[in-house]
Amino acid sequence: MYIRPSNQSPKSPSCILHLFSTPAVTSVLLLPFHCFYIFYKHHFFAYLLVLLSSISSR
Repeated sequence: MYIRPSNQSPKSPSCILHLFSTPAVTSVLLLPFHCFYIFYKHHFFAYLLVLLSSISSR
């Protein structure tokens, strides 16, 4: 992808945004959040299942 030259500084927000728009960097950054989300969702549904089973067993 061709980046057209501009008179902005290298630490400009667009440069940072371009860095974050690359899939590898984004996936690496979102990996802990994704794992935490899967972990939380899994345990949330497990807790909900236990709660429902305990209510229905009464």
